[in-house]
Formats: sequence, C-alpha cells, structure tokens
Amino acid sequence: MRKKMLIVGVVILAVGIIMAEVGWVVLTHSLTSTLASSTGQEGSAMYVGQNGDFYSSLLTAGPGSEIIVSSNSSNIHPYLIPSGDLSVVNSVNVANYSIAGSLTQGNDYGYSGLNGTYYVVTFGTSSPNISYIVASNFGTLVTAFILLGLGVILAIGGVSVAIIGAVLKPQKVLYLTCR
Repeated sequence: MRKKMLIVGVVILAVGIIMAEVGWVVLTHSLTSTLASSTGQEGSAMYVGQNGDFYSSLLTAGPGSEIIVSSNSSNIHPYLIPSGDLSVVNSVNVANYSIAGSLTQGNDYGYSGLNGTYYVVTFGTSSPNISYIVASNFGTLVTAFILLGLGVILAIGGVSVAIIGAVLKPQKVLYLTCR
C-alpha cells in the first residue's frame, strides 16, 4: 500500500511540474506577445477631422483584443468606430456606427472581443484629452494562469502524497501456516 501511494504521489508531482512549466511558458510568451502587439497601439494623440470630429491614430486589434479608452472629462464621450466608417461619421449619426462598449466605469470605456481596425472619435470645440490602448491575448493569459495554478496545486499535492507514502509504516501481515 505504501509503495503504491509513493508511486501515485510521484506521478501527481510529475504531472503538476509539467503543467506548471507549460503554464509558465504560455504565460511568459503571452505577456511578451501582448506587450509587443501593444507597441504603437497606445497613445493620446487626437487629430481634427472634417465633420467637426476629433479622431485617434488608427488602432489595429487582433482577434479577441480589447481596446480601453479613458477621458479626463465626463463631458466628452469617446466612440469606437470601425476604420471604414470614419469618413461618414458625424455628430448626428455617430451612435449608429459606434461599437458598443463592454464596460463603462466613470470616464473609462472598454471594448472587448475585437478584430479589425478602429478609430476613437469624439466631437467638441477643442481637442479632447483622451488616452487609448489596445491589449490582446487575455484569453491566453487566463489559460496560462489556470495551467500554472493547477500545476502548482498538483505538485504540492504530489509531494504530500509521496511523503505520506514514504512515512507510512508497513502494515504487519500475519501469515497463517497450515500444518
């Protein structure tokens, strides 16, 4: 019994270590990819448009990306517009072309599950103070954290089971002999 328990503990430990290593590799790769894909995808520059609007630099979002837009004023509402619609957007029809936000918190607006090119557009008499960033790979980051966490838990459990198997005293077996 104790030998079996020791073997089970070592197997669980090995599986946990492998899962934790895979999670760590996926996590570091995802963080590197997220930071690399965000290069040039953050800023605060706003340009004057032809319809009384102000628009951001072109934002490119890969599959599953998120765009976060922050404004320093509650009087300014930033809209996320697909790049192909920028020329037809004006203050009257902007709501028809804007992407629905997935999260609004005060003056911060979040848009998730995006894929394509977009502009942040506002309307007003002066250039607004708005910042924006494109972030990607959040699904992969969540997967990496789950793998890493489960791997660590399994490794700890494997060590515990292996120690219990090694420390258990052997059971005394009575042998009956027939004469």
